[in-house]
Amino acid sequence: MLFLQGIQTKAGCRCHLTSPNEGLTTVAAPNYQFEKRKRDLEKKAKKEEKRLRKLEADKNPSGPAVIELTPPPESTPEAETTA
Repeated sequence: MLFLQGIQTKAGCRCHLTSPNEGLTTVAAPNYQFEKRKRDLEKKAKKEEKRLRKLEADKNPSGPAVIELTPPPESTPEAETTA
């Protein structure tokens, strides 16, 4: 007993109630060229920013100063033993 339009078949299959693609969602294909271009532009912007920072650092050498750490005279072991 097999009815094709809108009624269940003997096995219980409802395959002909709707169109074959109804209920299925299609996934958009990834646009690899757009993604690659976006990554490349981000890399380029980052490199440019780094280049400008280096250029600015070369122009203004008053950036972070190097501080030599020397212990104060009173904290030397000789000062503690002689006192």
